[in-house]
Amino acid sequence: MFFSGQMGRNAKGALCTSFEEVEGRGPEQAGDFAWVNRMEGPVGAQGIAIYEQYRAYLKREGGDLRNLLRYHIYQRDKRFFPVFDRVRREYEKAPPASTAVGMGLFELTDAARLCIDAIALHPAAEKALGKREGVSMRDDRGNARCAYPLLQGDALRGSVVLDLGPSGDAELARTMQLVHWGAGWLLELFSQRDQRRQQRRTDE
Repeated sequence: MFFSGQMGRNAKGALCTSFEEVEGRGPEQAGDFAWVNRMEGPVGAQGIAIYEQYRAYLKREGGDLRNLLRYHIYQRDKRFFPVFDRVRREYEKAPPASTAVGMGLFELTDAARLCIDAIALHPAAEKALGKREGVSMRDDRGNARCAYPLLQGDALRGSVVLDLGPSGDAELARTMQLVHWGAGWLLELFSQRDQRRQQRRTDE
C-alpha cells in the first residue's frame, strides 16, 4: 500500500500546534515548561497525529503499524528531529527503514512541521506470503479482499491483492480462481525477464 504525504491535523482538519490537541496519545511530555512545549508542541503533536492517522488507515485494512515497511519524513526544521524521534519510538519500538530530509514550505500558512509518506505491506499480502497460498479476508464492514502469493519454485516474487468491496462467497471464490490463473501469467513474465537478463550477462 502506498500512502501519499500525511500532515498532522486535528479532528477539525486544522494543523496541530500544541500537545493539548493530542492529549492522552503518544509519549509523555518531557516536562511542564511552557516555553519547551511551545517550541516542541507543533512538531510533537503533528507527529502524533500522523501516526494516529496511519494507525487508523491500517486498522481499516485489518492491520496495524507493524505493516509499515518504509517512510519518508519531510521536515520543516531538522533541528527538531529528536522530538519526532521520541514520538516515533513510542509508536514503533523498532522503526522500519526511513529517510528524513529538510524541506521548504509545505503549505502557505507555514504551520506544517512534518509531512510523511509511507509504504506498507497489506495484511492480506502478509497472510498470503506467510502461508504461501491464496487467502481471503473480510473487514468489519463486510468488504472482501483476496491475496495470492507469486511463487516461483522456492522463491517468493511478491503477492497480488484485490479489494472486492462488498462481495458474496461465490464471487469471492470465483475471484480466487481467476487470481490463481493470473498469477501463472505473471510468473511466466518474471521467468522471461530472468532469461533475458541471464542472456545479457552471457553475451557480455
